[in-house]
Amino acid sequence: MFRTDRQGNEIEGPVSIQTDAFAIAGLVEYAQASTTEEPLLVACRTANAVLDCLGRPDSYETEPYSLPETMKAHKVAIQFSLAFREFAQATGNTRYAAASKELTREVL
Repeated sequence: MFRTDRQGNEIEGPVSIQTDAFAIAGLVEYAQASTTEEPLLVACRTANAVLDCLGRPDSYETEPYSLPETMKAHKVAIQFSLAFREFAQATGNTRYAAASKELTREVL
């Protein structure tokens, strides 16, 4: 979740890792519609940062509800299992396919 003014200037930065899942999915769709590589490069940087954060559950926020230190939210795993799957299908990248499968396993 971000807040910007009418000119697009950032008022408040990211307060939930979940926005990255939407960004990855949107970038994949945009890349497919535009047939350019740049959106996939941005999606890759975003996905790499997310994978790093997911390995450290206390390193990210899940607004509007924060999690106690010993807990994980299924909503994060569900959203990223889908985002990584779509990214893997668009790029053929097995790292994200494996991440998607692992997150799906966590949910199940």
